[in-house]
Amino acid sequence: VIEIIQDKYRQKLFLSQAGIPVSDFEEIKAFPSSAEIKEQVQQVAGRLGFPLMLKSRLYPGVDSAILRLQADLSELKLYAERFVPFTCEIAVMVVKGVPVPGSSDPNICVYVLGHESGKKGSHQVKRCLELVSGLKGVSVEAYGKFSCQKGRKMAHINVVGESDADVRETVSMVVRCLPANQTEELNLASLSRTSDKAAGGGFSDSNP
Repeated sequence: VIEIIQDKYRQKLFLSQAGIPVSDFEEIKAFPSSAEIKEQVQQVAGRLGFPLMLKSRLYPGVDSAILRLQADLSELKLYAERFVPFTCEIAVMVVKGVPVPGSSDPNICVYVLGHESGKKGSHQVKRCLELVSGLKGVSVEAYGKFSCQKGRKMAHINVVGESDADVRETVSMVVRCLPANQTEELNLASLSRTSDKAAGGGFSDSNP
């Protein structure tokens, strides 16, 4: 999902294949020279018509800058879409939960699935990291991997403390920051057991 969201053209393909209404669009393929890209844009414009939206496929969007560039455009990932006159723009946060009554408007056209800074949903992951990192003795080490999938290790959390009891108490607070469905595999009972052995005394906890 994250990989698709990072590319607005792939978003359009995904939504279109799912039968969700989107504006007409076409990929602007990379060519060695700006002249060839310009020719392709003209061909696409002939099919989609004007006004034509020429956009960057990646975030953050730099639409106006692209139209002003005079340098070689061969390394930019672009796509074009037909301009859609719209009445208003709305932002919707979709969450998984209990079934609730709902309705849809056939005139709604999906513009983009985004993580724009102005939308509340874009701050959820950041807020979770801030909650965990704000705990005393806790730091988050992210691996910077490009894509994510269920079960893949994307980061780890470091917890340090003055004693075994301090560390276990802090780990318990970290666990409470996690979504409930991510704590099922944790041995929560082990967090209540502490060691009275001195650090460096050769003691190895059965539940490190």
